[in-house]
Amino acid sequence: MDIDDLTVNVGTSPSANHKKLDDGTAFKKDEIYEVSVLHNEAINAVHINYSYLGISFNDLVIFNETSQ
Repeated sequence: MDIDDLTVNVGTSPSANHKKLDDGTAFKKDEIYEVSVLHNEAINAVHINYSYLGISFNDLVIFNETSQ
């Protein structure tokens, strides 16, 4: 699957799923999305590009090397 073709549905955030688990309303068919980033060298930053309601966003996540 090409990650550029991935569409994440509304209501699939981790907090929404955790609330459903806490409330006892979770189902096995609930969708949960996760992205793992692996490389043979330390990853110091990840660029995330996405759109929401037709608005494009670009985020940079920087990892603290001392916490890895």
